[in-house]
Amino acid sequence: MLATVPTPEDPYPQYKVALLDPSGTTAPRLINADERISSGGLSFTPDSKAITYPIRESGVDNLWTQPLEGLAGRQITTFTSEQIVGFHWSPDGRSVGILRGHTDSDVVLIRESGQ
Repeated sequence: MLATVPTPEDPYPQYKVALLDPSGTTAPRLINADERISSGGLSFTPDSKAITYPIRESGVDNLWTQPLEGLAGRQITTFTSEQIVGFHWSPDGRSVGILRGHTDSDVVLIRESGQ
């Protein structure tokens, strides 16, 4: 996956997926990936006709599948909380295993006593 560097004028990177010819005889083909892509990985579907990756909206990750022909992706999960840490398709493509989680944070205020 390739990404542009954010700038003050354009703070959101543009993500591209580079499809490489193993023989090296043709130039890589680039397809646009959604700018909301999360860090939970990227995978080909078992039929190799699409890619799947998590997209984060309002702090929640869901899996999306995008055809390699460059068509728009479609959401395939409908989670309402947590992030996707990783996922893997079954060999037959009928199911996907997903590892999800969240991060808890606490804030502690420490002050010096005046005594």
